[in-house]
Amino acid sequence: MRLTREVLLEVIDGATSSLIIVSDAAYKVPDIVHALSDTAQRGVDVRLVLESSEGSGGRLSRDAADAFRDLAEVRFYKWPAEQRRSASGLAGSMHAKVTIDDEAVAFITSANLTGSAIETNMELGIYIRGGALPRRLARHFRGLIASGSLVKIG
Repeated sequence: MRLTREVLLEVIDGATSSLIIVSDAAYKVPDIVHALSDTAQRGVDVRLVLESSEGSGGRLSRDAADAFRDLAEVRFYKWPAEQRRSASGLAGSMHAKVTIDDEAVAFITSANLTGSAIETNMELGIYIRGGALPRRLARHFRGLIASGSLVKIG
């Protein structure tokens, strides 16, 4: 049992070639911003898939990517609102939360990238080192980007 912050920083710091982070909300995370900056400056391909205020249907007052705007080396993606309608007409929510390091480590968690989630909330996550799951998750999100289901922002 460890704090979400500790595990998240370990996964970010451990990346050597690629890092994908998916989160709904994001704000007040200076330690994470600093770690992502260091990781990107080491030449790691850092991609953040984050919720937008538009896509959230008003649930978020600002884009989650705003928390990371100073990270020029990082690529940002979103799930466009126009692609979220189900056959029954309901709008989907971008609610996934995962950090994937080099297709070798995955941290799947209930925690958003918020100060409360990584410092004080009771959250639950699973840390997976090795095996097929981290690779499959990374390839899934890269596939969503390649197909246009997730679009680049910024």
